Amino acid sequence: MMRRLGWKMVLVVGVWVGAGGLAEASCAGSQIQVAAPPIVVGAAISVAWRLEPACDVIETGLLWGADATALTRVGPPIYGQRAAYHQAIPVSASGRYWLAAYARDEAGGTVQSDPLPVQVAVPPPPFGPLPGPHGSHGAPPTYTGTDADFLRQAGNPHFASLRRLDFSSPSLITQEEPFGLFHPFAGINDRLVASTHSDDVRAGHAQPLTVGPVTLTPNAADIEQAIAHLTEQFVAFGHPRPGLYAVGCRLEVERGLVRGGVVCFPDVRVYRREFGGLIAQYGERFEEANTPFQHSIARLSSQTTATYFIPALAAGTRLVSAKLVMDIHLLGDPSQMRLSQKPPEFIFVVSLTPCGGTNFCRVLAGWDFTPEAAALAAQGGGELPLTFDPIPPAFDITTPAPFGGFFRISWGAYGGFLQVDYPWSHGFGFNGLTLTFEEACPQEPKLEVTVMPQDLRPVLPLDTRVPGYILERQTEATVTARITTCPPQGGSPPASVEVTFEVLPPSGSPGDGGHAHNSTRPTGTLRDLGTGEEVKRCTVTTFDADGMGSCTLPVPYRAPEVSGVERIRATAPGFPAATKEVTVEVHRLAPLLEAPAKYVRVGTPNNHAGTNDPCIPQTNPPTSQHFESFFGQPTLVKAIEEIAATMLQQTGILLRVNDISLPTGGLFDIKNNWRTPHLTHRVGRHADIGFKGIRDGVCTDYNIQRLREVITNKTENDPLTETDHFHAFIR
Repeated sequence: MMRRLGWKMVLVVGVWVGAGGLAEASCAGSQIQVAAPPIVVGAAISVAWRLEPACDVIETGLLWGADATALTRVGPPIYGQRAAYHQAIPVSASGRYWLAAYARDEAGGTVQSDPLPVQVAVPPPPFGPLPGPHGSHGAPPTYTGTDADFLRQAGNPHFASLRRLDFSSPSLITQEEPFGLFHPFAGINDRLVASTHSDDVRAGHAQPLTVGPVTLTPNAADIEQAIAHLTEQFVAFGHPRPGLYAVGCRLEVERGLVRGGVVCFPDVRVYRREFGGLIAQYGERFEEANTPFQHSIARLSSQTTATYFIPALAAGTRLVSAKLVMDIHLLGDPSQMRLSQKPPEFIFVVSLTPCGGTNFCRVLAGWDFTPEAAALAAQGGGELPLTFDPIPPAFDITTPAPFGGFFRISWGAYGGFLQVDYPWSHGFGFNGLTLTFEEACPQEPKLEVTVMPQDLRPVLPLDTRVPGYILERQTEATVTARITTCPPQGGSPPASVEVTFEVLPPSGSPGDGGHAHNSTRPTGTLRDLGTGEEVKRCTVTTFDADGMGSCTLPVPYRAPEVSGVERIRATAPGFPAATKEVTVEVHRLAPLLEAPAKYVRVGTPNNHAGTNDPCIPQTNPPTSQHFESFFGQPTLVKAIEEIAATMLQQTGILLRVNDISLPTGGLFDIKNNWRTPHLTHRVGRHADIGFKGIRDGVCTDYNIQRLREVITNKTENDPLTETDHFHAFIR
């Protein structure tokens, strides 16, 4: 026989993830390790993170979102250096999310961890017993004793109530003894009929129960007694009217003999808050033993159909979400579960036992019934039936018997408990159909702009050699606009709304990509990528019944050569302006940290105000207006450190290192005019190393040929010769 599904407690363990890099003082080279539970049951997630090696943190915080490519800051930033950080993030809806941590140092160096997936299941808010607080439903209204009680929208979120639940689980075991002398059979037939109408219960149990050749009909007096008991309990527990009458009946046969006839009983879980649910499942099990000594077959099947009340829309609202999240015990492939032929929206294994073997596992699974529920709500409310459909067997195994013949078993099952959720009483949250409503038309017109993706790389010269992880980031994004407009009472939306876009440069540091000059800074473009024509406008001409519409044709955005955080601004007559940030950067560049005992970094920051380079006259300083310019690929940074160590050991002269790349890469315009001649120095593969070094603070000649040999050895490339320096590079 099929065993009943049980409950298990599961320990959720935090997982550490990190982002690569180097470090000492600058956070740009540190690694962030993030600890968070991969599965969260509740309305908040606790996150801890730390940086290794420790660095000079000026600000750190968390990034969060449903799209790993478009994370946004969540929670307040944390300032200052600590051994570890901690923060709790509130979550309003169930689903799969992505989490990351970021850190920034005094010099503007930044680092971010790789996104970490987190599955969140948010139960509905708790509800106190009557006559106490009633959650989002407000004070209990007067109930009339009709279905209208269940078809009223009573707060947001609203928990759809069960209208009816039918569960049937017949089993049969037949056995043939040797030589056909005896043919016993046994089995159980369980049936649960639950309904807000007692007549449904009476009619459901008027049908006979069958086990093999035995057929018996429940006693009508037993059904009436169970219904009367439930009615009394509804009153005893303070329910303002009867709710779901749930009556179960069982026929049990052992070796051909009926045990006690048909036994019927009230299902007390419909009014006890510690249960608050009814069993709902699908199961199919087949066993056969065919040996010289016996031939036996055992069959068990079970299936549930549950019907929900979908309330009518309150004035000025619309239904935007209808989600069922179930805590399920499963024997089989989770992806094969179906409710009314619909696959789950998400599945997450929460047990230590993996799914797919011969043992039951536990999963959280969610289904989206928004289209079906919205249609019912719009027509004044109604009933939504959901059937637990068949699942393929988890296993179908045939093994040989010791003295000939075989044994075979085939089994697949899934199910749990569905919350009853009366309008006036709710259980602990899971296993219920949660409906969410919103104003059909917000009070204020709204303009939204979206950019996908939000993280791009700068446009690079065609012959630029870059690592594959840099090329993975796109240089183009799609910009769209969505507007919400409230038609006047009895009126219609406007015929059209024209939205205009513009690209704004970074508003200052941080976000300017290391450039200390921003006059006439070039930005990304909004152009058709095929024709090259400028596209800065889109017209919304199609609106739904609630006055919402989007641009028919998305606007293409192309990143500039200059790294930084740009803003795309959208405006439309009669609407507040909206902006969205776009980050353009070469990510994962590592800093060449200051090490005055090993080498000297000359040039930036702010060398236009005076130079730290003894090889350049103080009366003629460079004019390059940029912040830190010593960021490169980790392999190049390591090579420079090794070149400096070798030359210092052999000559006693400190290596003189000039520009590598800006903190987030991109165009490095040393003449502050947003143009080359620094054609390279964009992705951290190129560095300038002076022909002269420094000893005791004095510009000192090197053996140039020896310097060339060391550079070639450490970078595996012969450097290019410029006027007064070598141009070292890695492939």
